[in-house]
Amino acid sequence: MHRPTLWLGIVAMLALAACGGGTSSTVKPAPTSTTAAPTPTSTDLTRVVGSCRILPKTSCAGASLRGADLHQADLSDADLQRVDLGGANLSGANLRGADLTSAVITNANLSHADLANTKLHNVNLTGSVLAGATFRGASTNNHNLFAATYRCHTTIPNGSIDNASCSKPTPPPPTAPPTPVPPTSGPPPTPPTTPPTTTPAPPPCTLTVLEAAYTAKFGPAPDGTTFAITACVGGYAGTNLANPDIGSAFAVYQTQGSTWVALSVGTEGVCDGLGIPPDVQHEIRCV
Repeated sequence: MHRPTLWLGIVAMLALAACGGGTSSTVKPAPTSTTAAPTPTSTDLTRVVGSCRILPKTSCAGASLRGADLHQADLSDADLQRVDLGGANLSGANLRGADLTSAVITNANLSHADLANTKLHNVNLTGSVLAGATFRGASTNNHNLFAATYRCHTTIPNGSIDNASCSKPTPPPPTAPPTPVPPTSGPPPTPPTTPPTTTPAPPPCTLTVLEAAYTAKFGPAPDGTTFAITACVGGYAGTNLANPDIGSAFAVYQTQGSTWVALSVGTEGVCDGLGIPPDVQHEIRCV
């Protein structure tokens, strides 16, 4: 072989080696994703009042819901033992089957609420509005559960209708007489003589008068109930109520002008929050 030809062969072999043996392979980088994983979003729109989730079968034992607006809320089959619902708006609420043992529901609005088949042991409903509410099938150990409540078209546990408070509409407030216009000429008018102020005589404190005051406030007492006056002191009076079927209770009254007005009735704490002096409470034997 001639030398020029040999060198040409060597140069060709070196060129092929530099180019990878005459073959070409391109390694492409793996594609990278720039799309982030979707962030989970919460769709739980359950209403929460205080520490209580407002929904059926919720567990809110011991919670404070005082003054809460719970109208038309669904708390059916809920655990509401020892709950404070004082002053709450529960109008139209569904409480069917709820456990309200030892709950405080004073001065609350329960109009048209459904409390069928609820547990109402040791419940305090004093001062609450129960118009149109149903308690059909509810269980309770308190024979005076509905004392001192507003009941009109209210279905009580035995299925009967209680209309004790459906009596008279509230009278409109009195209007002030027109102010007289003085004449434009002539002598000034003589001011009217102010009659002497007289204090109305206190009304008689008799059993008949106090029974009438009780009926005007709370409706007729259950059949078989007897009244007995404990004392009449300082414009206040008390009566013990006894019934062979439902037990005993205590009612307190106050003079307002020339009449007696019943204030409260129950089995305990009857005089609480009424501003009655402690010595008077003791003398009328308030419970």
